[in-house]
Amino acid sequence: LDGEQVRRVASLATPDADASVDVAGASAAVRLFAERAVAHESRFVLDDRNVAAVVEICRHLDGIPLAIELAAARVRGMAPAEIARRLDERFRLLGAGSRRAQERHRTLFAAVSWSHDLLREDERVVFRRLAVFPASFDLAAGEAVAGDGAVDVVDCVLRLVDRSLLGYEPD
Repeated sequence: LDGEQVRRVASLATPDADASVDVAGASAAVRLFAERAVAHESRFVLDDRNVAAVVEICRHLDGIPLAIELAAARVRGMAPAEIARRLDERFRLLGAGSRRAQERHRTLFAAVSWSHDLLREDERVVFRRLAVFPASFDLAAGEAVAGDGAVDVVDCVLRLVDRSLLGYEPD
């Protein structure tokens, strides 16, 4: 739309794995987890007994707000340590969000699927090929992995950034 502005919502800052309760509690990701956990289980308190697990959850979920909120909802029946142990099953574990939320925001799988379904076929191909990178990559590496001459990797990467499926960090 004319006049529309796009604001990128970056992943939330996460503390070091061995952070104290005070340091961890000051990070945006852990604060979000704690606030959402209290909303689901009023007795939840971030303390010395659970801070390491909460930090692990936030770090494992890369500070992604939706994923953190879905994980925090699990405290109504699971201790943070149990949630942290099960994060390798994230699509199954983070599978029941708020019934008031839009369908695509109720589960992590639904959010990723919805975003993926909106992509053009060439974007899907590049997105899947770039999944081999566990974290960051530069454009040359992306082209080497995702390019086959049939798709314009640079154009697809730019559109994936526009759709917030890839992040861009200068340098």
